[in-house]
Amino acid sequence: MPALSWKTFMLLAILFWGLWSFFGKMALDRIGWAPAFALLALSDLLIILALKPDAFHFRLHPDYLLGLLMAVSGTFGGIFFYKALEGGPATVVVPATALYIAVAAVLAVLFLGEPITWNRVLGVLLALGSIYLLSRG
Repeated sequence: MPALSWKTFMLLAILFWGLWSFFGKMALDRIGWAPAFALLALSDLLIILALKPDAFHFRLHPDYLLGLLMAVSGTFGGIFFYKALEGGPATVVVPATALYIAVAAVLAVLFLGEPITWNRVLGVLLALGSIYLLSRG
């Protein structure tokens, strides 16, 4: 079987994040943000252990701090997302919180040296415009 391309993984991420948001809204309405988020964290751990059992062989290396920062940022982002989704409509919260793409794009240009192209600027602007339109109800 051929290896999947990054574009295939990207499309799968969009699909599964869409399902995650949809099921998340239903779970929040029934069980609340804390149990839903705890189940998310537990399932993350179990899935990673099943797919890559050697993933938890840590070395003492400063680069692992980046993984910790990623995890902490993602956890707080998830908590805040769930709290917003718990109180607000999914049709507004999900598109609006997708503004994180603009934050990531700006940080990648500023700190990772990724080039600014007109296509990327237009893509971010169109994404922002679509989020604006979707959130207007």
